[in-house]
Amino acid sequence: MIDLAFRMKHNASAAAKEMEKRAWELVLLAANITRTQAISLVSKPAQRIRKRRTRNTSRGKKGSQYTVYVGSRPGQPPMVRTSLGRRSVQLDPRRNLLLVRLGVLKNAEYMGMLEVGTRRVAARPWLRAALDRVRPTLATLRLKG
Repeated sequence: MIDLAFRMKHNASAAAKEMEKRAWELVLLAANITRTQAISLVSKPAQRIRKRRTRNTSRGKKGSQYTVYVGSRPGQPPMVRTSLGRRSVQLDPRRNLLLVRLGVLKNAEYMGMLEVGTRRVAARPWLRAALDRVRPTLATLRLKG
């Protein structure tokens, strides 16, 4: 009788650990899907426009060339000039809580400011937009077993 109770308790414990392991894999999968979508949103390159400043001289037109970047419009995800946006997406997994936080690295505060906007710069949301895009996919993920 005692042996049977021990086996049942042991099997329940093993089943609980297995379910926790599967749940953690599911949480990480959902986080990676969202992270991939966020990275794809900030991967659109900024438009480069070459401009030439010229002046008339006796030998013809002389001048210098420079490049101007046209950024995103307010409300649109930020465009890429450097890869700061792609590098700034961070996952912070906490297994004991079955929680994964998706956010911006501390050394990339600029991308966080673009997400919410500032007094002078309108918001260019990209993390929330990524979550909205993958929400239907995340709803279909289920634990098996």
